[in-house]
Amino acid sequence: MDFEQKFPVLTEGGAEALLQGIPLGVAVENEAGTVLWVNQGLEDLLGCAGESLSGQPFANWPLKGLRPGSDGSERFRVTGNGESHKLVCRQTEITDVDGQALTLRCFSPETTAKISFNSAAGVVPSGGIDADTGTLDRLSLSQAIRSEVSRSRRYLNPFSVLLMVVQSEHEEAMRVAARILKEQTRWADILGRWDEQAFLLILPETDGDSVTALIAKISAGVEALASTDNGETPTLGLQFGIASWQRGDDANLLMERARGALTSD
Repeated sequence: MDFEQKFPVLTEGGAEALLQGIPLGVAVENEAGTVLWVNQGLEDLLGCAGESLSGQPFANWPLKGLRPGSDGSERFRVTGNGESHKLVCRQTEITDVDGQALTLRCFSPETTAKISFNSAAGVVPSGGIDADTGTLDRLSLSQAIRSEVSRSRRYLNPFSVLLMVVQSEHEEAMRVAARILKEQTRWADILGRWDEQAFLLILPETDGDSVTALIAKISAGVEALASTDNGETPTLGLQFGIASWQRGDDANLLMERARGALTSD
């Protein structure tokens, strides 16, 4: 039994919903090399709106070609917002109902070839982990923020970010703070190391009041650990900055507000 017979709903329109929902970037290109359609996943990976990608040749996209992969895949570098990451592109030829030849391009971050697990962040790319704390690195966090911004723009879902700066000269401080954060976060929350002294929590479906309650839990966790560790736990001075998504926000504006809101606990 062929696909059309087994899945008639998908062939009548459900295919677009399927391609929108997968955690990969997808583009459809015609014989002339013009991109006809891109999904939300590709907008997130490239950090730009689909309107700026479709309707023009793929060759004009802001991608720098790299040496092809050993499996014949194409590889590209994407640069934006002062950051750079690599994408792997695989393609296949398909034919639409009118017999038109199309090219289906599928993009994924180079680091998703291997998958590992993080208790606070769910499934994450191998290589996107800060080795010292076991949390996501800054590149992975930046991708996650852009993804949440795109989702909120589309569905008006609330989400917040919590920037936590750790003030301590003890080399164990960041590892201790990471352990406490993992214990206090939900499975849906995304936790990572933003810089040498700061963690970032991306909190889907969370408003500012809920973040304030989370800060109280984190502070209580620090105090409880200090009181039961016989003085072995380094003293942690913490600063918190909260920002909740608003219409018109992009990832940069959101992080700018979080930094501006930093205050001592």
